[in-house]
Amino acid sequence: MSFAQAPANDDPCAAITLTPSATCTYQTFTTVNATVSTGLASPGCAGLQFHDVWFQVVVPAGGALTFDTQTGSITDGGMAIYSGDCNTLVFIECDDDDSPNGLMPSITRTGLTPGSTVFIRMWRYNNDATAPPSYGTFGICVTFPPPPPSNNDCSGAISAPVNATTACTLTLTGSTQSATPSTGAPVPTCSATGVNDDVWYSFVATSTAHSVTLSNVTGTSTGMAIAVYSGSCGALSALQCATGNTLIVGSLTIGQTYFVRIYTAVATAGLYANYTLCIATPPPPPANDDPCAAVTLTATAACNYQTFTTVSATNSTGFPAPGCANYNGGDVWFQVTVPASGTLIFDTQTGGITDGGMAIYSGDCNTMTLIECDDDDSPNGLMPMITRTGLTPGSTIFIRFWEYNNDAPGTFGICVTFPPPPPANDNCAAAVMVPVNANLNCAQTVNGTTQSATASTGAPAPTCNATGVNDDVWYSFVATGAVHTLTLTNITGTSTGMTMALYSGAACGSLTNLQCLGGNTLNVGGLTAGQTYFVRIYTTTATAGLYGSFTFCVGTP
Repeated sequence: MSFAQAPANDDPCAAITLTPSATCTYQTFTTVNATVSTGLASPGCAGLQFHDVWFQVVVPAGGALTFDTQTGSITDGGMAIYSGDCNTLVFIECDDDDSPNGLMPSITRTGLTPGSTVFIRMWRYNNDATAPPSYGTFGICVTFPPPPPSNNDCSGAISAPVNATTACTLTLTGSTQSATPSTGAPVPTCSATGVNDDVWYSFVATSTAHSVTLSNVTGTSTGMAIAVYSGSCGALSALQCATGNTLIVGSLTIGQTYFVRIYTAVATAGLYANYTLCIATPPPPPANDDPCAAVTLTATAACNYQTFTTVSATNSTGFPAPGCANYNGGDVWFQVTVPASGTLIFDTQTGGITDGGMAIYSGDCNTMTLIECDDDDSPNGLMPMITRTGLTPGSTIFIRFWEYNNDAPGTFGICVTFPPPPPANDNCAAAVMVPVNANLNCAQTVNGTTQSATASTGAPAPTCNATGVNDDVWYSFVATGAVHTLTLTNITGTSTGMTMALYSGAACGSLTNLQCLGGNTLNVGGLTAGQTYFVRIYTTTATAGLYGSFTFCVGTP
């Protein structure tokens, strides 16, 4: 009788010795016919059950090692590392999927004891004892990191050239590999948990605004963050921070030195990025870069978008923070005078910008009070819209607009409108009588809108979509039979989701709910011929200021 041969490194005391190197060169091994090592506690990850193989490595002087794996016939693996000797192992760490190679494991450890031996245990994820067993091949390497970059700390900041235009003809290449967290510098205001691998640069401003751009980003992490500081290394002040590859910083002083802190946005130790750094000079800021130079908009009955840009816009300081849409500078300003009604609708439209933020303020251009901030309420994609009632007629409202996170500045459209007066049938007492068609052809209809309609009082709350009843209008009809069909067509406006509620009652003050439906067709039955019924129509959404215009028909099936 013959038995399948287990791998030579089936047990920890027969662990294969790996030699760490500066670069990863995967060696291929197998778990075919391996058995599970006994006498050890479960590593606690990646479903180890029936087989494992072992390796060992001597810790170099730096005390840091990265253990990485690569797919073979195994595409999902688990790995644990231990200290001690092959008979008495002490668990250090277990990993499942941290390798950039699919679902394979990777472990980076610092603070290991130089000269000590680390044992590596490798297995296929959730291996089982089925026939054939779930064995396979894989690659493994152990590397030690290079020394920290020379610009690991602010005091070693590398001077970066400044391009006179947006063209990046002067660049630097860099890396966060082996960088350590800097101490003594203010914590950045974005992706602060990723600052465990920061590197530093400096530049001398040649303009009041510059862009900091990272390109050709490679490595084990490509998510980056950039922070800019003023001052000196022992006394830095944070100016701006952005998660991403571009940061536009303004309000700079020509001739002054500024510091740039670059780091990966993720907190996972050992991950790093290589990149190309460019400091460029954007065009001058827009004329309405500051609130005291706000462009005056005129409120109109209909929205006519005007196009503006945030390119080269800077950060406005000294005003209440907007509090939404990830404001990170790059704002432009507008102002509008509140009409007699005290109601305004501020809406925006996509251009080069497809995701924006907007805040409105009262006061003057030097002393403002935040009223509201919005991110995505416009029907135009991810653009902002604000509707406000109760504003002081004749007062000035300041409008602040920016591109979400300020990492893709561009053009956008904006308009300010005042709504028309409420419809005549804003309340039940003024319900519009609708003719009843003898069939479903809807030869007789009425046109209507919920624009500027207000919430009715004194009527029972509808039994569906009640939060949307802030813009209801009323109709009535005299039933000609027991069954009728209520239909809304030609729906336009800023909200096309509509709701209809049907009521009975001798008068508006004594209504009774009969039926309610969110949609464009309501079939009603059990009616009494010759009796008057009331129909309440409103937008399904609760968002103030949105409205629907429609054609209303009462038909007979």
